[in-house]
Amino acid sequence: MTAVALVVPPLVRRSPRACRTAWLLDLAAGIDGARRSLIRPSWRLIGALGYLGLDIAALAAAFAATGHPLPVAPLVLAYLIGYLANLIPVPGGFGVLEGGLAGALIAYGAPATQATAAVIVYHAIAFWVPSIGGLLGYALLSRRASRTNGAGTTRHAHKQRFLPGSQAPVVGTVA
Repeated sequence: MTAVALVVPPLVRRSPRACRTAWLLDLAAGIDGARRSLIRPSWRLIGALGYLGLDIAALAAAFAATGHPLPVAPLVLAYLIGYLANLIPVPGGFGVLEGGLAGALIAYGAPATQATAAVIVYHAIAFWVPSIGGLLGYALLSRRASRTNGAGTTRHAHKQRFLPGSQAPVVGTVA
């Protein structure tokens, strides 16, 4: 992979215009962009790495809670391979991530029952913690919006109107 990153951009720059295709130009631009991001990391890259690290740490904590902690290297590799299972298009997507992650953990030496339990607990934490934060944020935003609307701004009155000759109501705003 490193060889591709080192060879493709200079090759594209030196190749004749007829040999340049859109995908090859996009590949070279992507490699150049990734190289620039690594040389001068922005807060976005640091945030993404922090999110990944904390997500893997949550899985490690769930796994340690089962009584069988895994070493860091197999845990990280199983996490990355398990998340590749998300690329499989399954209607509803239920069970693909959990199965892929548990399967990868089992393949790297984790006991099956502990791996399954850890993945289920980890996924519950990964789902509910942001949901609770979002619910709290929604409640605070809703309170702020209701105070703003009550402080002198006018709300639109909603009335029910009917089309002539029809029993179906048309909902609209009346100023």
